[in-house]
Amino acid sequence: MRFKLYEKLLLIACGLSFVSDVLLLPYSGFFCLISFTLLGASYIFGSWFLFSVHDEGNTEQNNPAFTIIGGLVLGGMALSVIYRAYRWPGHNAFFYISLILTIIIWMVSSILRSRGQLVAYYRSMLLRSALLMSLAFIIIARHHDHKRKRVHTVQTDSSSFPASYKLSNA
Repeated sequence: MRFKLYEKLLLIACGLSFVSDVLLLPYSGFFCLISFTLLGASYIFGSWFLFSVHDEGNTEQNNPAFTIIGGLVLGGMALSVIYRAYRWPGHNAFFYISLILTIIIWMVSSILRSRGQLVAYYRSMLLRSALLMSLAFIIIARHHDHKRKRVHTVQTDSSSFPASYKLSNA
């Protein structure tokens, strides 16, 4: 498994920023925003460079169409993490569509890898998509955990408040 050094550093930065965001450390949101934006942009615009695999004979092995589509999908998944974390408009639709497309990329990679074609290339695509899917499932579990812990308050009318809280007309 050969990731490029740039991609390894970005994945480590994304992992550390996500863990710091879960732990609610200061400035974790800023680092999460920067690292996932860089990862998404790198996958979308640099997929040809990042996803290519060189074998022992130093020949490049990749599937050009799958590289471009995989870069768009995995970059969209990385960016949808930011949308989901900050609850920007359209975050649910963007997140779940990206998750479904990432699952499809993972399934296609596993099928093509089992056929014996470009094994190292599809193994790296499997690992990339599995990392982003596991992050997405953690976000889903975290979101549902927050929903369960949320306390719902009951709004009461003003007659139940003590007289000292009421405004006077004077």
